[in-house]
Amino acid sequence: MTVTDTPMSILLTGPTGGLGRALLEPLARRHPAHLVLLGRARGPLQDAAEIARAAGARAVSIVEADLADLDDVARAGAALAALVKGGVPPLTSLVLNAGLQMTDRRHVSAQGLERTFAVNVAAQHLLLKASSAATAPGAHAVIVGSGTHFGDWHSYGMVPAPKWQDPELLARPDTAQDKT
Repeated sequence: MTVTDTPMSILLTGPTGGLGRALLEPLARRHPAHLVLLGRARGPLQDAAEIARAAGARAVSIVEADLADLDDVARAGAALAALVKGGVPPLTSLVLNAGLQMTDRRHVSAQGLERTFAVNVAAQHLLLKASSAATAPGAHAVIVGSGTHFGDWHSYGMVPAPKWQDPELLARPDTAQDKT
């Protein structure tokens, strides 16, 4: 049996832009069994699903979730489990690519966490845990990170350098006021 003959699903978060968009077509071509696309907005997700189908994906499912809202992330885990219970092959690979960086001012998530931390760290951890009922034994996860946080020369001047925030402020965002 080849990899493409084995019932499998691959989860890709953030498939509508950046690195996720760049991964979409190669994943659809190389592993066409079933792609599960997770992102914030239905319209762009549907567009990404069409791109995946055109590139060779035999089946594509979409799951809407805002990774800045940890309740939404938990619901996404339940939605993934429901897909598998409904007949979608279990997830054999999870490509947790979605992420963000706020450079203009301090932002908070729905739960009061600093938003970059909420999306890039807390949501990734919670999504892995919440999707465990949908994953196959031996599944692999890849968490995509970025060097853009360095800003300045690390990103060839394309991303502004991050602003320093006092860790005490970021540790208690629900009571702290935006200082910028």
